[in-house]
Amino acid sequence: MLFLQGILPLLAYVIAETFWGVRKAVLVALFLAVIEIVWSRISLGYFEQTGILSGALIGVMGGISYKMNSPLMIRLQPVVLSCVFAGVLTYYQFFDEPLIFKFYPLMKTMMPADQYAQLEVPEIRTMIGAMCGQLIGVFLVHGALVAVAAFRWNRWVWLAVRSIVIYAMVFAMVVINVWAKSRA
Repeated sequence: MLFLQGILPLLAYVIAETFWGVRKAVLVALFLAVIEIVWSRISLGYFEQTGILSGALIGVMGGISYKMNSPLMIRLQPVVLSCVFAGVLTYYQFFDEPLIFKFYPLMKTMMPADQYAQLEVPEIRTMIGAMCGQLIGVFLVHGALVAVAAFRWNRWVWLAVRSIVIYAMVFAMVVINVWAKSRA
């Protein structure tokens, strides 16, 4: 369910905008963003930071859209989110260690021991660290595509670019890396 986080308020926004206009759609998106934040607290036992950031951006950028009676700012929310993710990944990639490694202790508690042991294999760890760095480019390209969609295309195309393209890009990145490793 967490992989849908941030998408549901925007999906509801697009549906509501279709029928009721920008202002009511912003209120629907904000309501669902708050529900997502509360749900993450209930289901995870803590407030998930990405959900809070996404919800806050929906609040701020949706508020601007509401005030302007224009969909542009709320449609640019995923662009800002992608840039923030790219920035965080860049910091950890170049000034600390790839961000994914910060989650290894959590993964150790969630995964069977034999699967987790595979993550510690040096070749796999190197590949995962490299993919974490490649995600910087994925998020920047995704942000650019969403920006183009926000300015040029209708709400449904924008939603598809926002919600489907990122998963397709990450999937392609993983497949290419696994394929390249198998050929080495």
